[in-house]
Amino acid sequence: IDRAYAVQDVVTKAAIGQGRRLVGRKTGLTAKAVQAQLGVDQPDYGMLFDDMDMPLGSEISVAAVMQPKVEAEIAFIMGDDLNADTLTSADILASVAYAVAAIEVVGSRVKGWDIGIHDTIADNASSGVFVLGDAPRRAREVGLRQHESVLDAAALEELEHLPD
Repeated sequence: IDRAYAVQDVVTKAAIGQGRRLVGRKTGLTAKAVQAQLGVDQPDYGMLFDDMDMPLGSEISVAAVMQPKVEAEIAFIMGDDLNADTLTSADILASVAYAVAAIEVVGSRVKGWDIGIHDTIADNASSGVFVLGDAPRRAREVGLRQHESVLDAAALEELEHLPD
């Protein structure tokens, strides 16, 4: 796992060297069901760059992400940096300025998504592109446990039949 994150770090530094701007981080594989589906046993994290941010309502090319899968997410817009080695839940919640609905299009360079935890980490947590919603809410106003995300299965079915 340490080597996989070292690979991710090399790729991140190369991307920054090429002029890409780091705009955030992502956690992946947080749901036990997804972990079981992919045969991994823990969450991972990756980097989000400015060119991965797709404006709301824009078209996303199927070619933009390898083997794309769509996920409903909640994005947290941070008001303060998290720099401490040991953070409490209260520290993290206090640093969040806004929460906003988001869509993440993940992808994998590994054929058929036949991945292990090392693969997804080295592949930047299977990052693809993301879309932020247009109704940010102050984090203190949002009871995250009372909200749910719903992806329209019919709309996703239409996406599966688009040409490559």
